[in-house]
Amino acid sequence: MARTAAGPISDLDDASVTAWGLVLEGTNRVSGALGRQLEDEVGIPLTWFEVLLRLARSPDRRLRMVELSRQISFSDSGLSRLADRMEKAGLIDRALCRTDRRGTEAVLTGEGAEVLERALAVHLRGLRTHVLDHLTAQELDVLTRVMDRLRTAAEGPGSRSGRDDAGPDPAGPGGRTAPRSGADGG
Repeated sequence: MARTAAGPISDLDDASVTAWGLVLEGTNRVSGALGRQLEDEVGIPLTWFEVLLRLARSPDRRLRMVELSRQISFSDSGLSRLADRMEKAGLIDRALCRTDRRGTEAVLTGEGAEVLERALAVHLRGLRTHVLDHLTAQELDVLTRVMDRLRTAAEGPGSRSGRDDAGPDPAGPGGRTAPRSGADGG
C-alpha cells in the first residue's frame, strides 16, 4: 500500500528549485528532439555526434579517452563501450597517446569527418528550430555565459578533469568555443 506524506514539504516553491527543474526539463526535451533528428536523418545517436564534434575541434582531431569521457560526461568504461561501437562503424580509431604511452587517444577518421559534416547540418537546423528561433542574440549570449560558468563551477578544485584554466572546452557550450568576457566568465 502506498504511503502519503503527512504534512507539507518545505521549500517546494523555492525559485531555485523551479529554475533548475526548468533547465533540466528544457535540456532533456531539446536533447531528445536533436537526438531523434540525428538518428532519423544521419543514423547516429546524439552521443556519437558529441564524440565526433569534440574530436573534430581538438588538435590533430584526437583526444585522450579520459578527457573525452569527462567532456561528454561518460564513465571511462561507458566511453570504452561507445568507442568500440564507433570504431567498428569506422568513425574513430584508437591509438596510443603520443605524449604518454600509458594512455589511449580517440582519433577522428575520414569517414567520421564525413558523417560529422552531414550531422552538423542536421544539428544546426535542429538548434535553430528548438533553441535559436526562441531566443534573442542577447539571450543566447547570456545563456552561453551562464552555462559556461555553471560548468566551470561544477568542476571545482580537485575535479577529475584536471583543468585549472576555467576556460571553455574545445567544443565549448553547445559545441562552440565562446571567449570569456571577464575574469568571472560574465
